[in-house]
Amino acid sequence: MSLLEIHKVSKHFGGLVALQNVELNVEEGKIHAVIGPNGAGKSTLLNVIAGSVRQTAGKVVFNGQDISRLRADRRVGKGIAKTFQAGVLLSKRTVLDNIILGCHLRTAEGYWGSILGSTRARSAAAATRKRALQIAESMGLGGWENKLASDLPHGLQRILGLCIALASAPRLLMLDEPVTGMNPTETTETMGLIERLRSQGITIVLVEHNMKAVMGLSDRITVLSYGEKIAEGLPDEIRNNKCVIEAYLGSST
Repeated sequence: MSLLEIHKVSKHFGGLVALQNVELNVEEGKIHAVIGPNGAGKSTLLNVIAGSVRQTAGKVVFNGQDISRLRADRRVGKGIAKTFQAGVLLSKRTVLDNIILGCHLRTAEGYWGSILGSTRARSAAAATRKRALQIAESMGLGGWENKLASDLPHGLQRILGLCIALASAPRLLMLDEPVTGMNPTETTETMGLIERLRSQGITIVLVEHNMKAVMGLSDRITVLSYGEKIAEGLPDEIRNNKCVIEAYLGSST
């Protein structure tokens, strides 16, 4: 069953066509990669799904509901999360602070309540901290909780970005280049974490240039080029697709 459906989505920035009539169905519990050369429209597509960018045409359906006009925060509340390319939200705050903020992304009231000290927020603070600590431990950041986010090695900063997104308890997790800049060991470890998230029932949309990660993780792959879908299929089908090789893979393998 499709958890996410993209119907003929287009996005124009003035005269620039970033997406044109893109169709996409993401099955629940699967890892669906979106690949393509720089400027293909991959990140724009993720932003349209997340609600931070409004499509010019088409619609986004999540769990059977048309969410095309919902604000980004409302989509988080429905179970959609996206990692930030920068990795962290608050570089001069601790790892734990960042994950706690992620817990509050599901409702703005939760965040501002914690700042203003509402009774409800105070009563939930201990549970939120406990959950944040559990997420850090489960994702390999145990022992780093009180370190500044900016002091983490690059690979762990990327993992922290994953933790922040996970803190909102998503059903759909969108990963924008999660292994960028990682060494081979970090990449392998992060792939293991992503596979574990899928095994926990989280549906994942993955945008990544690292073909080892894409081919090793994905159940299905969609290929974009100049804002249009040019191919879709299983990893082996995409690996051997002539159009894909010419547009992208041939220059990257």
